[in-house]
Amino acid sequence: MLETFSPAFREHLPTGTNRFVEQAQDDNPQMTLDRARDIIRQQVSFGSGYNRNAVRLLLGEVQRQYGLDAGDQLIREFDLETVFGLKTGTDFTRVGQ
Repeated sequence: MLETFSPAFREHLPTGTNRFVEQAQDDNPQMTLDRARDIIRQQVSFGSGYNRNAVRLLLGEVQRQYGLDAGDQLIREFDLETVFGLKTGTDFTRVGQ
């Protein structure tokens, strides 16, 4: 199921993340905002630097599909500036590439 994510995203997933990514996926290969929320929620609960990188990669996927505003919405929703130091207005589309 991880095939639905870009190779750059899969390559940088921290240990233990794969099962959460797989849980968030279904038969639809497109990253949805709900799926992104599920994954971010899990990453925030772990809270390490590796999880920060996973969230950055995920925000890049969201921004490529839905635009910068969608990524900013998730940053505000999960208070990612406080949790991981990720600021609204940042372009994450090139993270991991």
